[in-house]
Amino acid sequence: MPDGGQSLRAEIEIDGSLLDAAVEPLIEQVVVDNHVLLPDTFLIVFNDRQRDILDKARIKVGSKVRIKGTALGSQQAELLISGEVTSLGADYQSGDSRVVVRGYDPSHRLH
Repeated sequence: MPDGGQSLRAEIEIDGSLLDAAVEPLIEQVVVDNHVLLPDTFLIVFNDRQRDILDKARIKVGSKVRIKGTALGSQQAELLISGEVTSLGADYQSGDSRVVVRGYDPSHRLH
């Protein structure tokens, strides 16, 4: 998907293991931003009404993350980013809560 196309589904690995099938439906958004001069970044937003998604998904700061995407009309998933979690955030709104996972590729250590 080097042409900047959108993907229907993201495959996410945390520390070498695919996300559990029970966690996948809780993913609300996955964004991968590739740069030429800056580190590549990713953002994963989970719905977290039970406030236990970080334990279920085994995510912590420093976790290794690989995100693959399948382009529209394609059957082959391509690696979009291989990086690490650099921050965890929470978004609380009336009756709803989300966890925001952000990270960079390893080149962020050089900037």
